[in-house]
Amino acid sequence: FVISPVGGFNFTSSPDSIYIINCDSLGWGNADVFMSPTYVPCTFTVNGASNVSSANTKAYCVYDGKNTVWPSGGSSYGSISNNVITDQHIASIPIHFLVISVIDNTLYAGSTAVTPALNGNYPVTIAPITKESLDALILSFH
Repeated sequence: FVISPVGGFNFTSSPDSIYIINCDSLGWGNADVFMSPTYVPCTFTVNGASNVSSANTKAYCVYDGKNTVWPSGGSSYGSISNNVITDQHIASIPIHFLVISVIDNTLYAGSTAVTPALNGNYPVTIAPITKESLDALILSFH
């Protein structure tokens, strides 16, 4: 857990930091307090790279029109292993599922737009991406 406000974080442990997110204001909150959603377990299969795991990958549900992001797969509700991301607690409302990974010192990212359904299994393709293109992808969700 990170104490609010969050200043930023890195997407790699290598010394030169492959991708860094700096935030002017971001804090933790109970994301569902205003949404009253139904929660569903889901699985996302990552294509386009191998060896996707919790050691090199972060995944997020970016809730469409809600200005809310849910970290997925790495919490107590799920896992990231063998190119599969699971989460037992995703709100069943429209999202963009974002995957960011650093594999062999290369930045990868990709997203898929879905409305998660009970036991849904969704493909998400990641590909090598520049820092600038990842910035643009993230900003496109607003």
